[in-house]
Amino acid sequence: MSGITDVIDAGSNLVLKASDALQKNKSAQYPSGEIASADSVPLWINFKAFSYTSEANARAARIGLGSILTGQDDIWLALPHQVQVANQINYKEGESPESSYTLGTLKEKGIGFLEGLVDSIPIIGGIKKAVEAKVGRMDIQLSEAIFNGAALRNFQYSFDLVPKSPEEAQAVTSICDTFQGLAYPKGGFRTSKMFHPPLWGIGVYRGIDGTRMKEWDMNPQNCVLTQVNIDKGAESGGPSAIGPETPQPSIIKLELSFTELEPNVRSLVGNQLMSRSRMKAGGGV
Repeated sequence: MSGITDVIDAGSNLVLKASDALQKNKSAQYPSGEIASADSVPLWINFKAFSYTSEANARAARIGLGSILTGQDDIWLALPHQVQVANQINYKEGESPESSYTLGTLKEKGIGFLEGLVDSIPIIGGIKKAVEAKVGRMDIQLSEAIFNGAALRNFQYSFDLVPKSPEEAQAVTSICDTFQGLAYPKGGFRTSKMFHPPLWGIGVYRGIDGTRMKEWDMNPQNCVLTQVNIDKGAESGGPSAIGPETPQPSIIKLELSFTELEPNVRSLVGNQLMSRSRMKAGGGV
């Protein structure tokens, strides 16, 4: 049996390596040119889309296996003023597993044992219960908040995109179109089937392809894109255009909402949040 497992693991590793080599990122960024220097834009946020997969190791590596030849979309934007994350941990009221026979002082255990003996004698036990009812004596409440699962984290980003040239305006429009399109499933050819929308990896970096800054991005795990709001008339005086031949909006407001694909757990070391897939793939140590 272990031999079969080894073969499966080896095959999975080969597929991951082939996928990594074949995928060619379709990169886009805003801003561009001189304004994109490290002095002007010290921190960038990266959104990387990759095809959906149910395979835990591929999810952990952020490599899609569904269509490895189609490439990934790799979008870089200057870190916006609004970067929000919502954490919701659910509890329900239930009865505590605490027992006076296993917890508490020796005195409490002894009293509990004697009361149990008294209750077992019908006449005396009945008198005891009547007295307790008379004076309002009752069992202590053992309810407590019991963990009932963590909600999927939600991340929200708001961008004000103000291109400085017709070329940059075209790039901004393309970025907005990409987010809008990839929020939806992909259709097939002459079939009633469709393909799951892509998954997203999100991170903040010091410079494009620079050092990851988890202190800023709050460590999002694999996400799905749940909302895309685009306002092309965001200018206070009404919509305006840039570029003489093919005018593009001069100001675009882009709002994005992402939800993590899986619930999180804490790592064994360092208390870092990680998805179920990362934990199963051995990322928790």
